[in-house]
Amino acid sequence: MSAVRFGWFGAEVTVRSALPALASALRELWAALPPPAGGAGESLEFAVERVSAGGFVLHEPRGRVLLDGRRPVLHAYNRIVEALLGRLDHVFALHATTVTRGDRGLILAGPAGSGKSTLGWALVQAGAALLADDVTVLERQSGLLLPFPRMLRPRPAPATGAASRAFPLAFDDGPRLRPADVPVRRDPVRPGCVILLHAEGDEPASRFPLYEIAAVDREARVLEGLAALPGVERYERLDTHGPACRLHVTDSQPLQAWLAAHRASLVYALKLPARRPSFAGAPRVEALGRFRTALELCQEMLNRHPGSAVAREFAGREPQLVGEVASLLRGSRCLSLVPGRLPETAAVLEGLLKELA
Repeated sequence: MSAVRFGWFGAEVTVRSALPALASALRELWAALPPPAGGAGESLEFAVERVSAGGFVLHEPRGRVLLDGRRPVLHAYNRIVEALLGRLDHVFALHATTVTRGDRGLILAGPAGSGKSTLGWALVQAGAALLADDVTVLERQSGLLLPFPRMLRPRPAPATGAASRAFPLAFDDGPRLRPADVPVRRDPVRPGCVILLHAEGDEPASRFPLYEIAAVDREARVLEGLAALPGVERYERLDTHGPACRLHVTDSQPLQAWLAAHRASLVYALKLPARRPSFAGAPRVEALGRFRTALELCQEMLNRHPGSAVAREFAGREPQLVGEVASLLRGSRCLSLVPGRLPETAAVLEGLLKELA
């Protein structure tokens, strides 16, 4: 059984796994984090073991979970990351990539498939340093963006704007760039510019209405109830990677309640953009207000899932959460960007970075 150990915001995490692919993914993605600060810190332990029936079980602090038979690595990875993010209450984990040149960061925010890593890599190639990819950590007390090295995963610019399937970086096909391969910023920076990524035809700061949800193989029938759920306008069954569906949602509140109630039956639940960026035409930039930007960031916050410390703290208090995030962005420029041709879009972003330096 392989063991992976890494620091996690004042804690020391140990994952023992009978799945070599899981140990390898965790080692690549998380071992680059700095060691726990101050003393021994809290110890957190996870273990994946093989059971007699030929399947795998994840032992986590909250109990024991039988992993999906088709995708045990993906299922275990998602459960571990969700548990770790859910413990954080002194920071907001934003679904964003952040690069820096100087002492202020440029944040590229958006859901899976919106172009964060692709644009982040373009800026790194132009001389920027990577502070965080996919998960940007904003400290609540100081207002600083903390280093969070991850594997940078740029995707080829698509030919169309159609939404595509998205999975955690460790399980995508294609090349990956590890923290050692790119210039990484090791010190915190202040936010200087927040950019919300949108595709052509989207309204600036609009909600992302698409969700993709996959159930564990033995719980496939749980997805059948989603078609009649209030707020679900369209239900599409996906069977490429086991039981999964895609939803077009006009009201996400009933779905969020459903996700909280059925968490143990799911491999993943992803929010997707209505369209992926086409990287065609000219890029378009529009100014946004701080509160509209904060509202969008809160909708995509990665440590606000049901049962997390932040979700408990701000239950029924959405305005207070948005207000706190908006206050942390005071002094930052807030923009909406529809990416165009990659060289032109990168040039626009480089200009913004130069203004921050």
